[in-house]
Formats: sequence, C-alpha cells, structure tokens
Amino acid sequence: MAKQVTNRQGFWTPLPISSPHDELGRLAETFNQLLQGVDSAVRQLRQFVTDASHELRTRSPFFTARLNYCFPNPGVSRNIRKPSSCLMTSSRS
Repeated sequence: MAKQVTNRQGFWTPLPISSPHDELGRLAETFNQLLQGVDSAVRQLRQFVTDASHELRTRSPFFTARLNYCFPNPGVSRNIRKPSSCLMTSSRS
C-alpha cells in the first residue's frame, strides 16, 4: 500500500464494472468517483508540499546571508549593524 500511495501515477485502481445498471455496478461507479476525487486531492496536496519545500529551501540561503551580513561577529557589539535597517530590507526586487 505504501508503494501505491507514493506512486506518482496514483494510489488506486478503478473497480471493474461488469454490469453498470445493477446495484453493485452503481456502487462500484460511486466508489470510483469517490476515489478519483481523493486521488485528485492527494495530487494537489503533493504539489503544494513540493512547492512549499522548494520555497523554503531557496529562501533559507538568502536569510543566512542576510544574518551574516547584519551580524558579522556577534561577540563584538560594535560590529553589529542596525538590525532594523538591515533585516527589514525587502528580499524581492
């Protein structure tokens, strides 16, 4: 099951419908529609997590560089630049 969930192609296989006009056929169709919606939601969530983790990874070096610039030698107070002007600078142009 874990391999199926992490599979990029989806984690479910549609139920076969041999006779779509009886109760079991309609039930199988309902389950297929339900699982198709769940699969779509999982795909969207997976894409969101991928996008968010990319943003966090690419922003982290910027903040590290900015903090190193603002606080070049934290042990010596005269080397610390004004945090209000240093850290509040916009990160995007």
